[in-house]
Amino acid sequence: MNKHKPKAYALQARRDFIAAVTQRAHPLGITATEILSNHRQGDVVIIDGREWSAKTGEQRKRLIQRIERDGFETTMGATAYTWFNRFAALRYMELHDYLGHGHRVPSNRDGGPPESFGQPWTWTCQG
Repeated sequence: MNKHKPKAYALQARRDFIAAVTQRAHPLGITATEILSNHRQGDVVIIDGREWSAKTGEQRKRLIQRIERDGFETTMGATAYTWFNRFAALRYMELHDYLGHGHRVPSNRDGGPPESFGQPWTWTCQG
């Protein structure tokens, strides 16, 4: 078995996931060089003039604690690794029909966009 293609894919996927996780941290005021302050106003948290749910504020707080403990790059890499493993597990379960609902989540039997339980497929970010 030629292991070059899966290995190259995994390395590129790792870089892509790290970039995506890092980019997702930006709207939350978290970058490699700074962490913006926030303040809570009722049921929302204000970060850089943008409103987020209190739940997102709590998740952000835990992320900042981890960044302070482990460093930005390590935290982004570990988060990307977790997401990669989750998607790989979903794909494995799909291929072996372990999901039980009959739908494909990260893929499509016909090679198009992922199946979405009868709804148009869109990526949304809760904020």
